[in-house]
Amino acid sequence: MTVEREYCQGYLGYRARDRVTGFKGTITSMSFDLYGCVQAAITADIVIEEKTGKQEFGASHWFDCNRLELQTDERIIPLPEFPFVAPSRNEPSAAKVRSDYTGPDNSKPAPR
Repeated sequence: MTVEREYCQGYLGYRARDRVTGFKGTITSMSFDLYGCVQAAITADIVIEEKTGKQEFGASHWFDCNRLELQTDERIIPLPEFPFVAPSRNEPSAAKVRSDYTGPDNSKPAPR
């Protein structure tokens, strides 16, 4: 596993808070850009209006990882088994399906 992949998987699925804005939610995606920034998308919880019961999806925003504080000791859901591997410097073609990928494990019910 590459350092980048370990870093990404280290954050995905945890609840986090941005130290600067106080924005809270679940880390749902990671991004590595060309200029060295590593960012995480935090998605806020669903908001349920008390009177009507109407549900609205929470906002999602990108934050630099060095601004984040993890709020939980465990992920809210297990990590998926990612089927792709990123291309290497020696093989700059598109990402490839991992040779050991057997598909998602659907034998267990999804967590609630």
